[in-house]
Amino acid sequence: MTGANDRASVWCIVQSDGDRSHLSPLNHLDVRRVPIQYCCIGERITLLQQTMQRALRITAPPRVVVTLAAGHRAYWAGPLWSVPAHRRVIDESTGRHTISLAVASTLIEKADSQALAVLMPADAFCANDWALHSGIQAALQALERLPRHLLALALEPPQHGEPQDYLVRGDFDGFPGRAVARCVRRPSTPIGRRLAAAGACINSGVYITRIKTLTEMLENHWPAMLDGVRRILKASTNDIIIPARFDGAEFQRPWRHTWLQRPVTHLRALPVPNTGWSSLTSVAALERLLIDCPEFARLPQGRSPELLSRYAELAQSHSYHRLIPRGDGETLCP
Repeated sequence: MTGANDRASVWCIVQSDGDRSHLSPLNHLDVRRVPIQYCCIGERITLLQQTMQRALRITAPPRVVVTLAAGHRAYWAGPLWSVPAHRRVIDESTGRHTISLAVASTLIEKADSQALAVLMPADAFCANDWALHSGIQAALQALERLPRHLLALALEPPQHGEPQDYLVRGDFDGFPGRAVARCVRRPSTPIGRRLAAAGACINSGVYITRIKTLTEMLENHWPAMLDGVRRILKASTNDIIIPARFDGAEFQRPWRHTWLQRPVTHLRALPVPNTGWSSLTSVAALERLLIDCPEFARLPQGRSPELLSRYAELAQSHSYHRLIPRGDGETLCP
């Protein structure tokens, strides 16, 4: 039997316009702090380049849209030389993930209103790309039964105490995954353990949905922003530039925090095991990766900061003893 998804094209939105550079000396290059997505972990290519490779396993190059920050052009201009201007959404600010996502999703809907969309953050690490790929394919199939839902790939809570975003799930209802009742952003370690013991899971930040569902959700919550986004796209002739100021740009919070202010009723969590995924929210996350994959720390340095190698080197130095996490979820001090 042929499903509805067999006739729909899959598009990927690679989100790389964030400005997280919180790991301090680990992601310094000369005198600059390099945003996490332009650093390396276990590879000589950056996390953004790894995410692009991930996207190209799911769909063809013409159906990959990338959101970027104008201030990061020096980092992405070279690696993304093959991505044409009309598929690069460039924000003159940073960290406005919801606005850049609205531009990208509206752009895709204009090109293919029946599209399926996979949202991928570039500032995260995945040790097992094939496990993640299988989870994405399963979620795309699940959309046949859940056509108006937003599906979040969910992970088991790690044993170590790392700051994470938790999804509190409802009961089983016979459909793929479980409905999300609440999102808890980076609770303290004791609360995180209680959430995990009660069956909560970790939000990877990878979402799968129909493009119409996504644009409808955004428009229902922020109609003025969508009106402004449509004006930007209508006026764009080549580069898609999001001005720092425009009517409807008042909303600034990242997309992944959306449900804290505006609950999404059709959000569901689909479990994906064995990905080795890390959102890189703290130095404790790097320590876990270093323990799990010690060979990564022996890679030679490249043009971008290699975070595990730097962590392993600095953690052995007495002057950097504060880098070693001494408690659950301890973060790196600048």
